[in-house]
Amino acid sequence: MDRNQVLGLLLIFLIISLYLQFFGPEPSKNAPVAGKEKQLPGESRPTLKANQTTPSPADKKEMEKNLGKFAKLMQGETKDITLENEDIRVIFSSQGGIVKQVLLKKYKTSDQKPLILIDEKSYTQNLEVESSEGKKIDLYQLHYQTDAQDIQVKKGQSAVIKFKAALSPNSYIEHTYTLKGSGYAIDYDLKIKGLDKSLNLKKNAQLYWFNRMKRVESDLYYSRYYATINYTQADGSFNYLSWPSDNQEETELKESIHWVSFKQRFFSSAFIAKNKNIQNALLIKNTDLADSSTVKIAQAFMYLSLRDIQQGKGAYMLYFGPNRYQEMRKLDVYKFDKNIHLGWALFAWVSQFLIIPLFNFLALYISNYGILIILMVIIIKTFLLPLTFSSYKSMAKMRVLNELLEPELNKFRDTLIKKEIDKLKKDLNLNKPTLNEEEEAQLLKEKKKLYASHFAMGSEDAQKVQQEQMRLYGEMGTSPLAPMSGCLPLLLQMPILLALFIFFPNAIELRQQSFLWAHDLSTFDSILNLPFNIPGYGQHISLFTLLMTISTIALTYFNTQLQSSNAAMQGPIKYMGYIFPIVFMFVLNSYPSGLSFYYLIQNVVSIGQQSFFKKFLIDEDKIKAKFEDYKKKNKAGTAKKSSWMLKLEEAQKKARERAEEEKKKAAQKKK
Repeated sequence: MDRNQVLGLLLIFLIISLYLQFFGPEPSKNAPVAGKEKQLPGESRPTLKANQTTPSPADKKEMEKNLGKFAKLMQGETKDITLENEDIRVIFSSQGGIVKQVLLKKYKTSDQKPLILIDEKSYTQNLEVESSEGKKIDLYQLHYQTDAQDIQVKKGQSAVIKFKAALSPNSYIEHTYTLKGSGYAIDYDLKIKGLDKSLNLKKNAQLYWFNRMKRVESDLYYSRYYATINYTQADGSFNYLSWPSDNQEETELKESIHWVSFKQRFFSSAFIAKNKNIQNALLIKNTDLADSSTVKIAQAFMYLSLRDIQQGKGAYMLYFGPNRYQEMRKLDVYKFDKNIHLGWALFAWVSQFLIIPLFNFLALYISNYGILIILMVIIIKTFLLPLTFSSYKSMAKMRVLNELLEPELNKFRDTLIKKEIDKLKKDLNLNKPTLNEEEEAQLLKEKKKLYASHFAMGSEDAQKVQQEQMRLYGEMGTSPLAPMSGCLPLLLQMPILLALFIFFPNAIELRQQSFLWAHDLSTFDSILNLPFNIPGYGQHISLFTLLMTISTIALTYFNTQLQSSNAAMQGPIKYMGYIFPIVFMFVLNSYPSGLSFYYLIQNVVSIGQQSFFKKFLIDEDKIKAKFEDYKKKNKAGTAKKSSWMLKLEEAQKKARERAEEEKKKAAQKKK
């Protein structure tokens, strides 16, 4: 492994380190459950007491007194209505005309129970308006009338249910929900008619969403790690509350908002304003670390214009479903697919246009996701084959070139430290014309130590050797930038490698998919739980990560065989390629086993590809013959040189002339 490859690996490690720094887990800190008392300008919010998680309704008598003419709507029989399609089952309550429970039919919890995303214990809604007398009325506490019955919506069809609370035939509040035969989105229309004198339409309605996100995965740590609140403002800007943190955080939004989403690792609950007319909002997220059944607590105070609702602009959408890319894209809600974290712009682009389409295409025909990952590796490696071959070919050329130049470079090094070499021979009593095998081995061992001290990276002698090496490259007809040619294809592959690094932890498709000993490819495959915790590693051993590390070390060893073993490369640089796999083993031990398995198969395929290149496509003897032929022609002055090479030689000549002039000036000053 030469210096440029080491620099390439250092760059890779730096990119991943930056990703983990900005998006990696943070130490957990205790945070209170209830938010601080805060008030938006011109708005009010329900008061939360110290140990309370949802706004408490006022005393019934007090509420009826405040409601005035709306008091009669507090009376009535509560009726539950089920609306379901092939993907989702939603229970509505006639008290409030609201969603009471959501079951995702195609998913299970980690302990194989029905996945109820929200229910009365975990989820609360309030829609508070102000009466003309200045009293607060929660529209979700009123009793609504409905003729709807339980409905199973067939594919290709849709069903509508309505809840109506009327003061008179022409004065009413109506909630209308529409569910299609498939999917997880529910259209929600809110109408307020003929209540101009009963409600203060100058005041915004306050919609309050509270969600104690239920734990549905076995890995609580990463469930909390990815959970947050996402939102997009009306101008299209996407943002979120810091999701790696357990700390309490809140943000106050004074601009119009398009949608707000309570996002977990694999599932989201969202409120979407089709007209992008959520006036402003206060968003709060925090963590109850003492409650292992809860991932995070999310609260959203959203303010809706009563004028808009009265004018027929109360068109919204509710989403209760998976963070599945194609599912979110088909909603046609701007940037709603960003609930799936795909990383920075370049990596997200690679995932959207290469990885996700390929993954989904293979999933149409392959149900075993372990085999799917193997095929995915083969296809991507085939796609990258020109870059891989170019990199291998460059490495092979550099190996041959370094072997040809190594004797001359060693002579040059010896001239730089001739006195030290002569002294070394004298000290070892080896200053004689011929040496036996044992003496040569001893001298070589000591020379390596001497070289390591004089030609360490960045030293003055190392820079002189580098300059001499560049000159010799020119004599061989090779650009001084040639060593970088083997590193460049590796860097060009980095967007794909890092896009995969981000994609796998967020791929719901891998959730609860087993392969070999891994029961769930979306989490780590522990083969042994340790009785103690290793800092940075964890309390378990992931076998796929261990095998990935071994295969990476094997691939590194295979690559080192393509490099010359000159003395300058002996030392720390030689072993740096073996350090990174160990570092990544610590990083990936708690990551999804599907990711480690992907890298394992990728390493195996890489070794196979390079073995094939070496045996059938690269003839090092021919490469050597070409270099030697060019060297002869160069000495004879018959070698064809590119204009770039001629300019370079001219620049080197001028540099040598300047150096000589500086030496002469320095000598004259001494005199």
